[in-house]
Amino acid sequence: MAEQTRAAVEDVQKAARAWDQDQLECRMYGHSWRPMSARRDHAVNLIKAVYECYRCGTERHQELNGRTGHVYAQWYVYGPDYLMKGLGRITGDGRDVLRLETITRTFNVKRGKLDPHSKATKEAIDTPSNVTPIAQAS
Repeated sequence: MAEQTRAAVEDVQKAARAWDQDQLECRMYGHSWRPMSARRDHAVNLIKAVYECYRCGTERHQELNGRTGHVYAQWYVYGPDYLMKGLGRITGDGRDVLRLETITRTFNVKRGKLDPHSKATKEAIDTPSNVTPIAQAS
């Protein structure tokens, strides 16, 4: 299997600012699928189903066994500017960028004193560093 490259944080920041709210939410929370159509070919026992995301319009296509439901193939048709072609997979710090962009756009984030819930959060706040370790919340 070919190794996938990771998108640079700066590239994710630039893309996230350009995405509309629906595209950003789909990237962060996953798509919200609604069934669009399905066709069945009894001669070869094949069903092709198409779903569309309510938010961003991405289509998910599936070809599956009409008897067992096993998915033979699945692919997506994305709208313009959804994919970051050539920039790599959004993981780690890139996901953090998406999370922060989503929260700050979605909520009217209020200022105030917070009491951290978990020991891991308390330790992360007390660790002087730009990148804090992620631990299992207790």
